[in-house]
Amino acid sequence: MGFFNRMSTEKEIKECLEILHESEHLLSGIGFEDIRNQVERNLLKDKKEISKVIKQGEISPRQLVYFGINNNVREMLETGQFHVYRGVLNFRGEYFLNAFYISMDELVKIGSVSEDDGEEYKRIVEDHIKQNG
Repeated sequence: MGFFNRMSTEKEIKECLEILHESEHLLSGIGFEDIRNQVERNLLKDKKEISKVIKQGEISPRQLVYFGINNNVREMLETGQFHVYRGVLNFRGEYFLNAFYISMDELVKIGSVSEDDGEEYKRIVEDHIKQNG
């Protein structure tokens, strides 16, 4: 992220970026940089709208970051790009699946997703992995 881009970034986006960078302690590994870069790009691309929904109390910065991580990782897994063959993930794919589990657990922990829904979302992604590749 460039210097001038950082200067013009709203307070809410800066908080999201801090949370994203803090998430590295949970998600450290071979694919964290990919996750961080994608979520960061999305935050900066839609920063005015994101700041607005945070200010209105529709979502917290922590919820937004972990939903962003979760959605990006899920999309990556469902492409089939990280499969050795149908239903079997390569090393990076296993990392991304673990990151999906961790981010979903964080969403459950902060009350954004119920425990039952979190488990159901995990099963859905696992089913998609079995079908893709």
